[in-house]
Amino acid sequence: MQKNNGFTLIELLVVVLIIGILSAVALPQYQKAVDKARATEAFMGLKSLSDAANVYYLANGSYTGMDRESLDVQLPESSKSFRFVLGGNNIFEPNHMDINAMDKQGRYHLTAVHYNGVRTRIYCSTGTHVEICRSLGATSCTVGTQCDLPQY
Repeated sequence: MQKNNGFTLIELLVVVLIIGILSAVALPQYQKAVDKARATEAFMGLKSLSDAANVYYLANGSYTGMDRESLDVQLPESSKSFRFVLGGNNIFEPNHMDINAMDKQGRYHLTAVHYNGVRTRIYCSTGTHVEICRSLGATSCTVGTQCDLPQY
């Protein structure tokens, strides 16, 4: 009798098909986990900058003149996935300033709003990627809205 030590073509095709199905299911879940981790990193950086802005206001009495060098915290470097913007349109207003963490792919941006040395609001704005805002703690979030985030 002759021994056959290999796999048949059908067996190989079945294994390749199973691997393809598993990867088609696993890859989107992996991408969601990566997006959540990047959004959390942006959120934590935004909160650090926000706290530093409050300290700056308490020391100087206004947000005017605040820049990267004047903060008591190392400003997180822009990464390949997001960047931080101090002030936005309100950096020259003495009692009001916004700090933004913006996703470079344009899926979401996070904003911390400050009045008179107090962070009054942190919110997430998104197009159709509502799940990113929800992963940061937004409870009532719909497409195209500003979703309030917890300030803890």
